Amino acid sequence: MLGLSLSTCPRVPEYDPVDPVDEDNTALWQASYAGVPWAGTPSEGPSGSYSLTSTSAPSVGTELVNGYAPAVFDGVSNILNGPNIPLLVSPSGYLFFALVKISSIPTNAVGSINNVALARSTMSVPRFMITLRDNGGDPLVYFVHRDDVTTGGADAYKVATARIKLHEPQLILAGFSGSSIGLGVNRPPSNQVVAAPLVEAVTDTLRYGSHRQSTSFLPFEMLATGFRNTAQTYGQCMGLIEDTRQRYEVALT
Repeated sequence: MLGLSLSTCPRVPEYDPVDPVDEDNTALWQASYAGVPWAGTPSEGPSGSYSLTSTSAPSVGTELVNGYAPAVFDGVSNILNGPNIPLLVSPSGYLFFALVKISSIPTNAVGSINNVALARSTMSVPRFMITLRDNGGDPLVYFVHRDDVTTGGADAYKVATARIKLHEPQLILAGFSGSSIGLGVNRPPSNQVVAAPLVEAVTDTLRYGSHRQSTSFLPFEMLATGFRNTAQTYGQCMGLIEDTRQRYEVALT
Protein backbone atom coordinates (compact mmCIF):
# COMPACT_ATOMS: atom_id res chain seq x y z
CA MET A 1 0.00 0.00 0.00
CA LEU A 2 0.85 2.83 1.66
CA GLY A 3 2.34 4.82 -1.04
CA LEU A 4 1.37 8.30 -0.20
CA SER A 5 -1.02 7.70 2.65
CA LEU A 6 2.07 8.45 4.62
CA SER A 7 0.84 11.23 6.86
CA THR A 8 -1.53 8.80 8.61
CA CYS A 9 1.23 6.41 9.65
CA PRO A 10 2.33 6.44 13.31
CA ARG A 11 5.60 8.27 13.81
CA VAL A 12 8.47 7.06 15.96
CA PRO A 13 11.36 9.21 17.18
CA GLU A 14 14.19 7.65 15.16
CA TYR A 15 14.67 5.65 12.00
CA ASP A 16 17.70 3.62 11.04
CA PRO A 17 19.16 4.83 7.77
CA VAL A 18 18.79 2.45 4.87
CA ASP A 19 21.56 2.76 2.31
CA PRO A 20 19.86 3.18 -1.07
CA VAL A 21 22.26 0.65 -2.60
CA ASP A 22 20.55 -1.96 -0.43
CA GLU A 23 17.13 -0.97 -1.75
CA ASP A 24 15.26 -1.88 -4.94
CA ASN A 25 16.00 1.33 -6.82
CA THR A 26 14.80 1.56 -10.39
CA ALA A 27 17.27 4.41 -10.95
CA LEU A 28 19.91 5.94 -8.68
CA TRP A 29 22.66 8.47 -9.27
CA GLN A 30 24.81 9.45 -6.28
CA ALA A 31 27.63 11.95 -5.93
CA SER A 32 30.42 12.36 -6.42
CA TYR A 33 29.55 13.62 -9.87
CA ALA A 34 32.52 13.63 -12.24
CA GLY A 35 30.92 14.62 -15.55
CA VAL A 36 29.01 12.62 -18.12
CA PRO A 37 28.09 9.94 -18.47
CA TRP A 38 26.96 9.93 -14.84
CA ALA A 39 26.85 6.19 -14.32
CA GLY A 40 24.00 4.74 -12.34
CA THR A 41 24.77 3.58 -8.82
CA PRO A 42 24.17 -0.18 -8.57
CA SER A 43 21.55 -1.35 -6.06
CA GLU A 44 19.20 -4.25 -5.47
CA GLY A 45 17.20 -2.93 -8.44
CA PRO A 46 18.27 -2.18 -12.05
CA SER A 47 19.69 1.27 -11.22
CA GLY A 48 23.22 0.37 -12.30
CA SER A 49 21.93 -0.07 -15.85
CA TYR A 50 21.06 3.58 -16.47
CA SER A 51 23.35 6.57 -17.02
CA LEU A 52 22.68 10.30 -17.38
CA THR A 53 24.17 11.90 -20.51
CA SER A 54 24.32 15.37 -22.05
CA THR A 55 25.71 17.54 -24.84
CA SER A 56 25.75 20.48 -22.41
CA ALA A 57 26.71 18.83 -19.16
CA PRO A 58 26.63 20.44 -15.71
CA SER A 59 30.03 21.28 -14.29
CA VAL A 60 31.65 19.41 -11.42
CA GLY A 61 31.12 21.29 -8.18
CA THR A 62 34.19 22.56 -6.35
CA GLU A 63 32.34 23.15 -3.06
CA LEU A 64 32.14 19.60 -1.76
CA VAL A 65 29.40 18.36 0.54
CA ASN A 66 31.00 15.98 3.03
CA GLY A 67 33.61 15.23 0.39
CA TYR A 68 31.12 14.66 -2.45
CA ALA A 69 31.07 16.83 -5.59
CA PRO A 70 27.64 17.88 -6.87
CA ALA A 71 26.54 18.43 -10.46
CA VAL A 72 26.23 22.21 -10.92
CA PHE A 73 23.57 23.34 -13.41
CA ASP A 74 24.29 26.86 -14.67
CA GLY A 75 20.67 27.84 -15.36
CA VAL A 76 21.60 28.74 -18.93
CA SER A 77 22.08 25.57 -20.95
CA ASN A 78 23.03 22.63 -18.74
CA ILE A 79 20.85 19.53 -18.88
CA LEU A 80 21.13 15.84 -18.10
CA ASN A 81 19.18 13.31 -20.12
CA GLY A 82 18.00 10.03 -18.66
CA PRO A 83 16.17 6.89 -19.74
CA ASN A 84 12.60 6.61 -20.94
CA ILE A 85 10.07 7.52 -18.27
CA PRO A 86 8.14 4.21 -18.61
CA LEU A 87 11.26 2.42 -17.38
CA LEU A 88 11.24 4.49 -14.19
CA VAL A 89 7.63 4.76 -13.06
CA SER A 90 4.70 2.41 -12.71
CA PRO A 91 0.96 3.13 -12.98
CA SER A 92 0.61 1.30 -9.67
CA GLY A 93 2.96 3.65 -7.81
CA TYR A 94 6.41 5.22 -7.75
CA LEU A 95 8.73 7.57 -5.83
CA PHE A 96 11.04 10.24 -7.25
CA PHE A 97 13.72 11.78 -5.05
CA ALA A 98 16.45 14.38 -5.51
CA LEU A 99 18.91 16.05 -3.13
CA VAL A 100 19.41 19.54 -4.53
CA LYS A 101 20.48 23.04 -3.54
CA ILE A 102 18.75 25.97 -5.22
CA SER A 103 20.58 29.25 -4.72
CA SER A 104 18.41 31.68 -6.67
CA ILE A 105 14.96 32.08 -8.17
CA PRO A 106 14.96 32.89 -11.90
CA THR A 107 12.74 35.75 -13.00
CA ASN A 108 10.64 33.37 -15.08
CA ALA A 109 9.78 31.40 -11.93
CA VAL A 110 7.33 34.18 -11.09
CA GLY A 111 4.82 33.09 -13.71
CA SER A 112 3.47 29.68 -14.68
CA ILE A 113 4.48 26.63 -12.68
CA ASN A 114 5.56 25.17 -16.03
CA ASN A 115 8.30 27.73 -16.51
CA VAL A 116 11.22 26.50 -14.43
CA ALA A 117 11.74 22.75 -14.11
CA LEU A 118 14.26 20.79 -12.10
CA ALA A 119 13.20 17.46 -13.61
CA ARG A 120 10.60 16.61 -16.21
CA SER A 121 9.56 14.33 -19.00
CA THR A 122 10.45 15.69 -22.40
CA MET A 123 7.25 15.56 -24.44
CA SER A 124 5.69 18.89 -25.44
CA VAL A 125 2.89 18.02 -23.02
CA PRO A 126 4.90 16.75 -20.04
CA ARG A 127 3.48 13.93 -17.95
CA PHE A 128 5.88 14.41 -15.04
CA MET A 129 7.52 17.59 -13.74
CA ILE A 130 9.25 18.90 -10.62
CA THR A 131 9.14 22.67 -10.97
CA LEU A 132 9.86 25.81 -8.93
CA ARG A 133 7.74 28.91 -8.53
CA ASP A 134 8.41 32.12 -6.67
CA ASN A 135 6.07 32.91 -3.81
CA GLY A 136 7.12 36.39 -2.76
CA GLY A 137 10.69 35.26 -2.12
CA ASP A 138 9.48 32.10 -0.34
CA PRO A 139 9.70 29.54 -3.16
CA LEU A 140 7.40 26.60 -3.69
CA VAL A 141 8.33 23.35 -5.36
CA TYR A 142 5.60 21.74 -7.46
CA PHE A 143 5.04 18.14 -8.44
CA VAL A 144 2.99 17.96 -11.63
CA HIS A 145 1.54 14.58 -12.58
CA ARG A 146 -0.58 14.12 -15.69
CA ASP A 147 -3.29 11.49 -15.50
CA ASP A 148 -3.92 8.81 -18.05
CA VAL A 149 -3.97 10.85 -21.25
CA THR A 150 -7.33 9.39 -22.22
CA THR A 151 -8.92 11.64 -19.59
CA GLY A 152 -7.77 14.59 -21.69
CA GLY A 153 -7.73 18.31 -21.13
CA ALA A 154 -5.98 20.59 -18.69
CA ASP A 155 -7.96 19.11 -15.81
CA ALA A 156 -5.97 15.92 -16.31
CA TYR A 157 -3.05 17.59 -14.49
CA LYS A 158 -2.69 17.01 -10.76
CA VAL A 159 -0.42 19.30 -8.77
CA ALA A 160 1.06 18.99 -5.27
CA THR A 161 3.09 21.76 -3.61
CA ALA A 162 5.56 22.18 -0.75
CA ARG A 163 7.81 24.96 0.51
CA ILE A 164 11.51 24.66 -0.20
CA LYS A 165 14.44 26.61 1.24
CA LEU A 166 17.12 28.31 -0.80
CA HIS A 167 20.88 28.11 -0.25
CA GLU A 168 21.00 24.72 1.49
CA PRO A 169 20.58 21.09 0.43
CA GLN A 170 16.97 19.94 0.38
CA LEU A 171 15.63 16.44 -0.31
CA ILE A 172 12.57 16.42 -2.57
CA LEU A 173 10.35 13.32 -2.47
CA ALA A 174 7.44 13.10 -4.90
CA GLY A 175 5.33 10.07 -5.51
CA PHE A 176 2.20 8.34 -6.62
CA SER A 177 0.44 5.64 -4.60
CA GLY A 178 -1.75 4.32 -7.41
CA SER A 179 -4.58 6.61 -6.32
CA SER A 180 -3.02 9.82 -4.92
CA ILE A 181 -0.01 12.02 -5.50
CA GLY A 182 2.04 13.64 -2.78
CA LEU A 183 5.11 15.81 -2.27
CA GLY A 184 7.47 16.33 0.65
CA VAL A 185 10.65 18.31 1.22
CA ASN A 186 12.89 16.68 3.84
CA ARG A 187 9.94 14.54 4.88
CA PRO A 188 7.87 11.74 3.35
CA PRO A 189 5.27 12.85 0.83
CA SER A 190 1.75 13.03 2.19
CA ASN A 191 -1.55 12.70 0.36
CA GLN A 192 -2.48 15.90 -1.40
CA VAL A 193 -4.39 15.15 -4.58
CA VAL A 194 -6.27 12.12 -5.88
CA ALA A 195 -5.00 11.15 -9.32
CA ALA A 196 -5.37 8.54 -12.02
CA PRO A 197 -2.42 6.40 -13.18
CA LEU A 198 0.41 8.07 -15.05
CA VAL A 199 0.63 6.87 -18.64
CA GLU A 200 3.69 7.76 -20.69
CA ALA A 201 4.56 7.52 -24.35
CA VAL A 202 7.54 5.25 -24.89
CA THR A 203 9.52 8.13 -26.43
CA ASP A 204 9.05 10.37 -23.38
CA THR A 205 12.41 10.59 -21.61
CA LEU A 206 13.67 11.98 -18.32
CA ARG A 207 15.48 15.32 -18.31
CA TYR A 208 17.08 17.31 -15.50
CA GLY A 209 17.71 21.04 -15.82
CA SER A 210 15.23 22.58 -18.24
CA HIS A 211 11.67 22.86 -19.39
CA ARG A 212 10.83 22.49 -23.08
CA GLN A 213 11.08 26.28 -23.44
CA SER A 214 14.71 27.18 -24.06
CA THR A 215 14.48 30.21 -21.76
CA SER A 216 13.21 28.21 -18.80
CA PHE A 217 16.30 26.92 -17.04
CA LEU A 218 16.85 26.61 -13.31
CA PRO A 219 20.28 26.98 -11.65
CA PHE A 220 20.83 24.33 -8.99
CA GLU A 221 23.26 21.78 -7.61
CA MET A 222 22.37 18.10 -7.40
CA LEU A 223 24.02 15.46 -5.21
CA ALA A 224 21.70 12.49 -5.64
CA THR A 225 18.53 11.51 -7.45
CA GLY A 226 16.57 8.44 -8.41
CA PHE A 227 13.29 6.57 -8.82
CA ARG A 228 11.59 3.59 -7.24
CA ASN A 229 8.79 2.21 -9.40
CA THR A 230 6.69 0.98 -6.49
CA ALA A 231 4.74 2.97 -3.92
CA GLN A 232 6.86 3.54 -0.81
CA THR A 233 5.81 3.37 2.83
CA TYR A 234 6.39 6.09 5.38
CA GLY A 235 9.18 4.00 6.92
CA GLN A 236 10.92 3.44 3.59
CA CYS A 237 10.89 7.17 2.91
CA MET A 238 12.21 7.95 6.38
CA GLY A 239 15.02 5.44 5.88
CA LEU A 240 15.98 7.22 2.66
CA ILE A 241 15.88 10.60 4.38
CA GLU A 242 18.03 9.44 7.30
CA ASP A 243 20.59 7.79 5.01
CA THR A 244 20.80 10.98 2.93
CA ARG A 245 21.23 13.08 6.08
CA GLN A 246 24.07 10.90 7.33
CA ARG A 247 25.79 10.23 4.00
CA TYR A 248 26.09 13.91 3.06
CA GLU A 249 26.01 15.32 6.63
CA VAL A 250 23.23 17.73 5.75
CA ALA A 251 20.62 19.05 8.17
CA LEU A 252 17.59 18.60 5.89
CA THR A 253 15.52 21.13 7.81
